[in-house]
Amino acid sequence: TFHSICARVLRIDVDAAGYQRNWVIYDTADQLALVRAIMGEMNLDTKRYSPQAIRGRISAWKNEMITPERVQTESYFQEIASRIYARYQQVLLLNNAMDFDDLLMQTVLLFRRNQDVLTKYQNRWQYILVDEFQDTNTAQYELVQLLAGPPAGKRNVFAVGDEDQSIYRFRGADYRNVQAFRKDYPDARVILLEQNYRSTQCILDAANAVIAKNRNRTP
Repeated sequence: TFHSICARVLRIDVDAAGYQRNWVIYDTADQLALVRAIMGEMNLDTKRYSPQAIRGRISAWKNEMITPERVQTESYFQEIASRIYARYQQVLLLNNAMDFDDLLMQTVLLFRRNQDVLTKYQNRWQYILVDEFQDTNTAQYELVQLLAGPPAGKRNVFAVGDEDQSIYRFRGADYRNVQAFRKDYPDARVILLEQNYRSTQCILDAANAVIAKNRNRTP
């Protein structure tokens, strides 16, 4: 998975990533506990501002590659969440810890700023295959682009996906990555898999009737 690959990169190149060796991964319970602790520091009411919602907002920002200093808030809740986010990242670093979303974001940030590290992995992974591409998020797509791009990437990307099958928007997936792929790699060969072996024609007709009303899909 993306997360396991990124964890491997961050373990190997831990110094370049800015962490100490043997860094730990915070699970959901750890993340919520940290959010609650920070809210306590800031005298914020956990009944008025849901720690779970704040954790979800932080996760969404990370999936979109939005670091604390780049957050642009659109509501008072987001303003509160952005303050917590900044402190949250500080405490994670002090504790030599990352959450699951950091595995993606920190790897992308590492590749952005350290060309030597990026080139090493570009030379190691010269062929990249991504399944269920419609369920990738912004960070994951940028990771693919970085590995396949300059200075040493070979643009050997095999992406399998169907924007009509995207079901993980609530986890940060962006079906538009399928559309962006065609624009970013105009020389890519597109192979349509038009024979369905799983469903009856009745089910397919019903599904097509529903999805055909989507205005934001590739014809």
